[in-house]
Amino acid sequence: MTDTFHRPSADHADYRSPPLEVRFDLQMPARVVIEVAGELDLATGETLRSAVTERLDSLAGESLPAEVVYRLPNLKFIDAAGLNALLGIARPTLQDVVIVEPSSAVRRLLGLIGLDGMIIEESNR
Repeated sequence: MTDTFHRPSADHADYRSPPLEVRFDLQMPARVVIEVAGELDLATGETLRSAVTERLDSLAGESLPAEVVYRLPNLKFIDAAGLNALLGIARPTLQDVVIVEPSSAVRRLLGLIGLDGMIIEESNR
């Protein structure tokens, strides 16, 4: 099952928050693929958390997937707050969180903080 959550940019005084798009592809029971596009930072992190939490909560009665796969080729910007949102979503019941097809921004940030081992090349899956 694939569905999409889209948050248009919103104006707040002098700040225009960036758009964020989140798509879900449930490949139950093994994994959920979450594609995030746009910009992920302090302004949009809570939007991501809410969208993913709401989607996973909708699986009530079903077992949660064993793996969360983030597909991020269209994530143009990510900062520490955005990374915290990505990683903070994983619940203790989820076994693995991996990143496939990272954008250059994601690859750069993960490399800087030593988490580039989370990147799985699709040919290795």
